[in-house]
Amino acid sequence: MTRGRPPLTFTTQQHQDVGLFEVARETPAVGSEDFLSGTQLIPTLLEGWNARRAGCITPLHASDLVENATDRAEFLSGCHLLGLLSGGKTLKPQQLVVADALAGGEPYFALLMPRRSTKTTDLFAVALGRCLERDGYMVAYAQCTTGLKARDRFRKDIVAPLERMFRGVPESARPFHIKRTGGSERVEFDNGSVFQVFPPEGAAFRSDAFDLIILDEAGEASPEMGEDLLAGVLSTMDTRDGAQLVIAGTAAKYRTGNLLWDYLQDGRARTNRTGILEFAAPESTSEDDLNDWAVVEKLVLAAHPGLKTEAVPDNLTDLETAKERWVKQRARFVQEYLSIFGTAGATTGLMNFDQWKAGALKGPLPKPPARFAMAIAVHPNQTSACIVAAWRVRGKARLLVIDYRTTIDWLSRSAQTGAI
Repeated sequence: MTRGRPPLTFTTQQHQDVGLFEVARETPAVGSEDFLSGTQLIPTLLEGWNARRAGCITPLHASDLVENATDRAEFLSGCHLLGLLSGGKTLKPQQLVVADALAGGEPYFALLMPRRSTKTTDLFAVALGRCLERDGYMVAYAQCTTGLKARDRFRKDIVAPLERMFRGVPESARPFHIKRTGGSERVEFDNGSVFQVFPPEGAAFRSDAFDLIILDEAGEASPEMGEDLLAGVLSTMDTRDGAQLVIAGTAAKYRTGNLLWDYLQDGRARTNRTGILEFAAPESTSEDDLNDWAVVEKLVLAAHPGLKTEAVPDNLTDLETAKERWVKQRARFVQEYLSIFGTAGATTGLMNFDQWKAGALKGPLPKPPARFAMAIAVHPNQTSACIVAAWRVRGKARLLVIDYRTTIDWLSRSAQTGAI
């Protein structure tokens, strides 16, 4: 993989003369006014980059922010393709922070951001910009939920903006071609670069080679899915110089065995060549803190980069909306607005797994009584399932996992035998 152009340094004198496609290729002969006006903004945005970036809140953890004109221009190229520079739109400070953090080039990178803070949009802009400006750059994107959701995101957030930006431009004149076939969705660029969508299955990645792999919504992955994905994707980076694996998402309900949590720990410790950008409330946040809006307001303002403030009045969401979520969806608020995993803090919280484990019975497994309740749970991706028995002893609940395995082929047979 090689870059399509040498590093750029924009100066004030160049502002009126340099446009996006003048860097690597000619501007298409036919295009919308939005397309052309967005192109003309690139040099000015580069000059004002640091001033705009300074409006972002301070991340809880961050590796080095690299101020490289080439990487920044690539990001703006991607933003331009997605229509983020047209129609009066403005880039948010946190978007520039994400771009500079990823420019650090660490082979592994953990990205934690609350909902409504541009996380996935930023990743798409970085990926598409690199594809446009680098020859033969290969990108793989997957959501750790379902393949269907990743394909839907591809259609809405990549295909639709590309079609809008290049309306009136013949497909033969575009620098890319979109493939929409179910299960093989991708954008192929004229320079040999490819952005491809994958299901959250390790086997889907094998035998390929990638420069950038994005595992989005990684906090939603089960431990089994996380292990399977890593087994499939890591080897695809071996032959690509400068390859990057980005593990991104919002906070999850649990920590142990969580793909995103594990990479965040490496990023925080700056070990295993892992970079990090984490917008979150402190780990010391307690359940008592979360019951007082006066305290929560300060926490969310310090943790959520997408909130409208006096410094960034054109951001994505406002404090009143955050307060409504706090009132109506407390548990989800903790994860999605404060980026706190699993519990409300390090030792106390809505679901404390240390206390849960402390309540476990010691010794041989108990045998359910003659009458008990039985429940079956199947993972949304049908990658695993379990059967659980429940009953009470002197008013106290007892839970026993009867069976737990990967896939679901075994489930019906095991449930019918009722073997315990």
